[in-house]
Amino acid sequence: MQEKGDEVMKKVFKGKGKIGNKDATVIGNYLYKLSKEGEVILQARDVVEVARDEKNILHKYFTWDDNKAAEEYRIWQARQLIASVVEVRIVDHKNREVRSFWNIKSEDEERAYVTYDVMTSNEDYIEQLLTEIQEEMKRCMQAIDMLKIHRRKLALVRR
Repeated sequence: MQEKGDEVMKKVFKGKGKIGNKDATVIGNYLYKLSKEGEVILQARDVVEVARDEKNILHKYFTWDDNKAAEEYRIWQARQLIASVVEVRIVDHKNREVRSFWNIKSEDEERAYVTYDVMTSNEDYIEQLLTEIQEEMKRCMQAIDMLKIHRRKLALVRR
């Protein structure tokens, strides 16, 4: 529970990506317990270590088959590699660094990469990317607002 003034607020967890809200609640509550309600810094390697136990609540969220996990890791590395390539393009008479490959949702609903030229010549890809970026900006602005509130609160406490 989180205290807010004199009232107690219950933590509400929400899923993101492949994790649904029900799973997010289970995972969130467990991770809070593991971090001793935020008193201890949580390290990813520690989470993996406790999840190794087949009886642990987090165990099912990991890939324990080493061959499959290695392949999934290589796919993750490929995504990082693709995303790390930029090129200089002249846009509106200015040199700008842009991603060479853009992650889009293809016609079969799979995530895939297209070149900058393909992306900029396809209205659907442009709309899709604008929507995703605007949603991410909204989440970032909410995070900025929340952090500013906490910064002000901490400044008041220090006075």
